[in-house]
Amino acid sequence: MCFLMCFPLYHLHAQDDQYAWLFSGTVYDEHFVPVPYTNVVAHGTGQGDMTDSMGIFSLYVRSTDQLSFYNISFHDTTLYVYAARPGMHVKLKRKVYMLPGAMIFRWGNT
Repeated sequence: MCFLMCFPLYHLHAQDDQYAWLFSGTVYDEHFVPVPYTNVVAHGTGQGDMTDSMGIFSLYVRSTDQLSFYNISFHDTTLYVYAARPGMHVKLKRKVYMLPGAMIFRWGNT
C-alpha cells in the first residue's frame, strides 16, 4: 500500500495555471511491510524518486500528472494525482515468477 500526503507548495511555472504539490508517503505491501527501493515516477513533470530503506518517498507533481510505482517484486501501479487525497492507499500486489524446474545432481558421482 502507499500512503500519500499532498501539500500545495509553489507555482511551478509562471505561464502555467497549475500548482506543484509535494507528494510524500510510504509504500507498503499487502501485509503493511514497507517496500524499500521502489521507483516512483510522475509522468508529466518527469520528476521521480526512489523509496528509502523505510519505504518513504516524496516528489513534486502537478494535478494532471500520473504517479507510477515500479518494483521488480510487485506489479506496476499507477495513481492519477487529481484523484489523490491525503490518506489515500494504493495496494501493491506481489508479482509471482514461474521458473522452470531444476535437476540437482551430486557433484563427483559417476
